[in-house]
Amino acid sequence: MLLLLLLLLPLLLGVLLVLLPLLLLRLRLETRRLLLLLLLSLWLLLLLPLLLGVLLEARRLLLLLLGGLLLLLLSLWLLLLLLSLLLLLPLLLGVLLEARRLLLLLLGGLLLLLLGAPRITPF
Repeated sequence: MLLLLLLLLPLLLGVLLVLLPLLLLRLRLETRRLLLLLLLSLWLLLLLPLLLGVLLEARRLLLLLLGGLLLLLLSLWLLLLLLSLLLLLPLLLGVLLEARRLLLLLLGGLLLLLLGAPRITPF
């Protein structure tokens, strides 16, 4: 029954739209305004699902756009991080090699002390 009513609603509204101007010619000004307000409210009720759908779709598109922009910014940030690491790689390797050299010198000195090698003193 509801489906039939939904199918006949546009037909009834069309008949109302055709007959309404004929009725408006014979009615008083206050009644005309009331009927025009009723007609406008009916049109708004008919357009409300469409407007809501457009707004929801616009919100969905905006969220997709913002998500894509966020992913783009994140990928650019990761790219800049990778480039900075590549630029710092020789420095990091040099620090690691120098630390290894210092560690080997320290371990060699400790080994010489443990083995009882003569100490070199300035005096």
